[in-house]
Amino acid sequence: MKLSGLSTLSVATTSRVAALVTVVMGVGSMVWAGCGGGNGYSYCNETGCYQCDGYGCQNAPTPTPVETDASAGGPDVGIVSTPDTGSTSNPDGGSDAADSSSADAADAADTNTHCTSSSQCTGASQECWQSQCITCGGTSGPCPCAATSDCSGGNVCAGGECTPPTDTCVYTSDCGGTNRVCANGQCVAGCSVAAPCAGGSTCTGGACVPSAAACTSNASCTSNAPYCVEGACAAACSGNASCATGDYCNQGACVPDTRPQPECTSSSTCDSNQECVNGFCEYTCTTSMQCALIDARIAYCGQDGVCRDSTEANPMCTQQSDCASGQSCVSNTCQ
Repeated sequence: MKLSGLSTLSVATTSRVAALVTVVMGVGSMVWAGCGGGNGYSYCNETGCYQCDGYGCQNAPTPTPVETDASAGGPDVGIVSTPDTGSTSNPDGGSDAADSSSADAADAADTNTHCTSSSQCTGASQECWQSQCITCGGTSGPCPCAATSDCSGGNVCAGGECTPPTDTCVYTSDCGGTNRVCANGQCVAGCSVAAPCAGGSTCTGGACVPSAAACTSNASCTSNAPYCVEGACAAACSGNASCATGDYCNQGACVPDTRPQPECTSSSTCDSNQECVNGFCEYTCTTSMQCALIDARIAYCGQDGVCRDSTEANPMCTQQSDCASGQSCVSNTCQ
């Protein structure tokens, strides 16, 4: 029996053809466009491509390779494997080495911008923030943070920025008696209904905190003020003298001066019954009774061995991360 376009094959020939079949169903990532379908099947090997059905096989033109996703579904087609001849050439005309090099470069570029921890960032002075490697710290403006664990180099998180601990406050008493309070590690203006905040700030728990962010990253800022710090674009600086009155140079960026104002460098400048502790003349103690005998307003011996009021002696918080999301730590109370 003979069919149009097909050669009659003997049983022995059919067996030999079957032995040559290299079709792998459902495996691989390359299909040969135009092959397969119907009740037959097709395959290719080192000798060429063939179209087969229940009666035998005949030569078929070599099809064009088409990339496909094996997991994408669609018609059930035969996926064929090109024999490995030992060459480093790929069906796309490139080489294994070139493909590997391109993939490695792409992986490196991806790692340099997307991250889950700062250890994955390869650039100098980079940290991982919101899944992106960003350049910050040193002289590139302070790094953003949600908690001190986000900071490096001994810095602490204050007001959403990694800052040297000497430039932050823990207690409102660190801020002096000029109507400043300690909010999220920063000495900011105090406020009340009778004494509202200046424009751009909102009175929260008795402290003036920024109302809204004007920027979210350095990319939002201009060359005149290239660093986004606490939601505001800040000018670059090399020292405090480079900044406007009321600002100071924090790691290369001019930002509002929210630092505590130390009053002593040694106990010799304090009263005889006081000691210089972290830049402030304090009454030290071992019991609250000692403090009560000195001044009823600071009648509690704090965790740091200093006479304090009840809020500072037993603080609800000392940094913003001690509070629930959306709250601020103002005068040691979550607001």
